[in-house]
Amino acid sequence: MSMSMALEWAPEVRVNSIAIGGLESPHRPMWLDASQRAETPAANPAMGRLGTAEEHAGTVVWLASDYAGYITGAVIDAHGGRR
Repeated sequence: MSMSMALEWAPEVRVNSIAIGGLESPHRPMWLDASQRAETPAANPAMGRLGTAEEHAGTVVWLASDYAGYITGAVIDAHGGRR
């Protein structure tokens, strides 16, 4: 979808997607039981934790900046090394 929209709207608009692998949230304990919370770090052996909103926001800011001015139609994997 990102590539299709990028092809249609370029060069005026750049379209990219971010595929996050997990997001830590204060509401997370509400929908995970204790065993699922304990397994979360094991699901991401590289970082051993979920990403934070601030870390994912940094990716958004970078994509919106001139530093990413030639990037369009991309899907950025922001999963912290998760398999």
